[in-house]
Amino acid sequence: TGCTKTRVDSMILTVRTLPAINTTNDTLICFSDTLQLNTTGTGSFVWTPNYMISNTNIASPLVSPDVPTTYYVRLTDSFGCFQDDSIYIDVRTSVSVSAGADTTICRTDAIVLNPVSDALYYQWTPATYLDFDNIKNPVATPLTNITYTVVGSIGSCVGQDDISINVVP
Repeated sequence: TGCTKTRVDSMILTVRTLPAINTTNDTLICFSDTLQLNTTGTGSFVWTPNYMISNTNIASPLVSPDVPTTYYVRLTDSFGCFQDDSIYIDVRTSVSVSAGADTTICRTDAIVLNPVSDALYYQWTPATYLDFDNIKNPVATPLTNITYTVVGSIGSCVGQDDISINVVP
């Protein structure tokens, strides 16, 4: 009958930030190898898919996929907030390594060794006259004729090739 009543309510709303998560970068593995995923964050973890993984509820499970696989992880904090991340694991059955064509250089020249390869790690032998023996593209400054062998690897998958450098005065 013309009377009104006004009611005022208030509420405190807390906006929380998403939990911080940091996961291993995408990588390669050999089909016969096992890789430990490393994820940091505070809360509970759930990994999917449940394929060739040691435990789907821990931060750093072991995985051994035999085909390329993307693993997804969800970190949920104590407030129910969650953040997702993923890691793509490309799986190789072999490593290809081509050290390049044999070449000739002058005695005082340097040459950058430039193998064509899909390996992750490299080891050159002998290490003589190389600036580094464990990188993909070392600089060689040989004083005499030499043959270098490069071994490229992805876990237990290994490939190798040779390159001969003829040194002339």
